[in-house]
Amino acid sequence: MKNTILLIGCFFFATIAISAPKEAADTSFWRSQGELIEFNEEDVSYGDATIFEDNRFINYKMRTREITRHKILYIKTQEGLDDNNKVIVYVPNAGSIVNIKARSISKNGDVVELNQDNIKEIEDYSDNGNLKVFAIEGAEVGGQIEYTYTLRTPLYDSGKEMFSMNYKTQHACVIVRCFGAFKIDSKAFNWENKRTYNETENKYIFENIQPISEEKYATPYANRVAVQHKLVGSDYRQTTYANYRNVLIKMQAQFFEFLPKEERKVSSVLKSFEDASSDKGETIRRLTVYLKENYFYEENYRDPDYESILAILKRKVANDVGMTKLYCLFLQELGINYEVLVSCDKYDGRFDPHYCSRHTMDEFIIYFPDYSTYLYPASQIAQYGLVPSWLTGNQSLVVPKSGTSPRFKEIESANYSENATVLTINVDLDLDNNSSQFNIDAYGTGNLAFSYNYDMYYSDSEKEKQQELDRYVSWRYPDAEIVNIEMVDPAKWGDIGACKDYECKREFKATVKSASFFDKVGSKLLIKVGTLLGPQTEMYSELERVQPINTGYNKSYAFRINIPIPEGYKYTGEQNGIIDNSFKNGDGEKVAGFKSSIEVVNNVIQINIDEFYAFVNINKKFYEDYRRVINSAADFNKAVLLLEKK
Repeated sequence: MKNTILLIGCFFFATIAISAPKEAADTSFWRSQGELIEFNEEDVSYGDATIFEDNRFINYKMRTREITRHKILYIKTQEGLDDNNKVIVYVPNAGSIVNIKARSISKNGDVVELNQDNIKEIEDYSDNGNLKVFAIEGAEVGGQIEYTYTLRTPLYDSGKEMFSMNYKTQHACVIVRCFGAFKIDSKAFNWENKRTYNETENKYIFENIQPISEEKYATPYANRVAVQHKLVGSDYRQTTYANYRNVLIKMQAQFFEFLPKEERKVSSVLKSFEDASSDKGETIRRLTVYLKENYFYEENYRDPDYESILAILKRKVANDVGMTKLYCLFLQELGINYEVLVSCDKYDGRFDPHYCSRHTMDEFIIYFPDYSTYLYPASQIAQYGLVPSWLTGNQSLVVPKSGTSPRFKEIESANYSENATVLTINVDLDLDNNSSQFNIDAYGTGNLAFSYNYDMYYSDSEKEKQQELDRYVSWRYPDAEIVNIEMVDPAKWGDIGACKDYECKREFKATVKSASFFDKVGSKLLIKVGTLLGPQTEMYSELERVQPINTGYNKSYAFRINIPIPEGYKYTGEQNGIIDNSFKNGDGEKVAGFKSSIEVVNNVIQINIDEFYAFVNINKKFYEDYRRVINSAADFNKAVLLLEKK
């Protein structure tokens, strides 16, 4: 679900005594004259541009909100110029943009001001608004750019200002101010700052914000420096997202309180579950299959029918709030104990138990405390028990049936053994034709099975299905020829009813031919056994880790490789493919590991490789240990076995 910022209702304004706001000092930030900002080479040593000033002023007025943004940049390269010589501003419906100013300052100090006639508007950019576009005339490499504008919107109750991920920012200022009858709250994320704070004005000063480096196994967008802000109400009334207690009250009404006519509507459907097993877990699974096969998720937040139970029962379509309400109604009528977890996509943001924000409460999961299992309503293919990878490891607000004391829970990933990738590869070496054949039997469980089901469910044709299936092998062996590939039990692929929790298993078989798997060197054979794993992530950089480690979800890999030794050859016992790396956390728990072994049994070289990642979130203090495990697979990828003629 995408962030949806709601207008504060008229009920809120009716309680406020209106008085004229007191004007404060100028916060336009615009300089009276365009002049070059002096700098040294160290100031602009990183990236294609450097932001000297990035200032924001958010002003909550009586019936509108104004956001003034001001920026001064140094352009270092042509890439930096291409990325910054045009400004694009999204203007929501009923909003407007005013006070646009811009200028370029050449490296020689020449100033070119924006011609207001050159400001363009792109209408109907989306259902929710338009775009304003203006170019920075005269901008050049080695010069500087300055621009400002004010975005005026209806009185939204919250927002988020985000800073550059790509460029160093030397100085930034954010001021959040509100009309005197209101109260505000705000919080800065992911960077140290100087804050001055009261109920009507918050101010943040940042110095030397560093860009987010391109690090693997991270959530860079969620780690972006940002300031979230919101109206929390007045002396007379609080907004819903002023605190978590208010959110609980609202969501308990949404997900636990239903009208008698809504309950009557589902009673006839519940008869189909009367003969179900007395095991409530099995009842939940059967209910999940029924609802996912008969009701469909659609991302629509403007039509109230997508959240109305009666409309959903009639139209068979709902958004994620509506789908969650539908599941909760059925579960309540079945007498099944449940809670609702509210969180966000971890790649977009990090849920913060210390700051209540609607921007991090747009994903809904149903949790069953009696079984410690999850149900994700907003996907046709997410089987009961599975949590999608974009949610695992994030914190969430627990919404129980009763009680208003906020409680939080990390959304857990399954044990790594339940999210498995397993490949058995039997290799035939054809020395006469200098080729090799790989006979592959592969399957995935848990999140990988979910991905396989997703691909097949949303493929529009048999051709698309085959292309997806080919992709499962072609990425591992891009230089090889796929002779044949087929699904095992193809009728089950994409069928949610054929899945049971993490036991869901999707298997395929493939035959692949390679002309580069071995080399003949005189009387020796060099077998590139490591390439059977396919391309591997390499983390050999010596740079200091900046972001926390996020593995996506707990997972494991198992490779079983069998290579018959050709007649007339012997295995020399080369051991460069034997690796054993793992590490534990401070509590003695195994966090990650990679282990490979090689032995000869009945003249067949048998290679076993096992790799696992047991935690989603890993403290960056363990980065070197984690890097060593990740690089184990990359090191094995280079492994070569040596055979010699007898």
